[in-house]
Amino acid sequence: EFNDWLDLLYEWVHEQGRLPKYAEGNATERRLGEFLNLQRTLLEDESDVQKERLRALLKIPGVPELVEHWRHPRVAFESRVSEFEAWVRAHGRLPVLARPGNEARLANFLRKQQDLFALG
Repeated sequence: EFNDWLDLLYEWVHEQGRLPKYAEGNATERRLGEFLNLQRTLLEDESDVQKERLRALLKIPGVPELVEHWRHPRVAFESRVSEFEAWVRAHGRLPVLARPGNEARLANFLRKQQDLFALG
């Protein structure tokens, strides 16, 4: 449930002094990072429930800055998809998260898309 995850996130941020990072750290940080990343969808849904969830999330230190970043992504989605497609064509395989640099970034992009797809 959203509120349970929100409570866990608040406690984690209070203890660690920072937001969890997606796909990094121990199992708890990775799960909380994934939960936080999936909350981007709150920006796309105008329902009262989603607006209330966003208001609650914004009370956690560091989240307002993160949400602002989500509203103004560095690279347009279409550009990232084109970059991903070009990389796969050039290498003949999907990128791997454990590899350094651009490959890890593209693997992370793919994983985020898979997570969002799984949500429906």
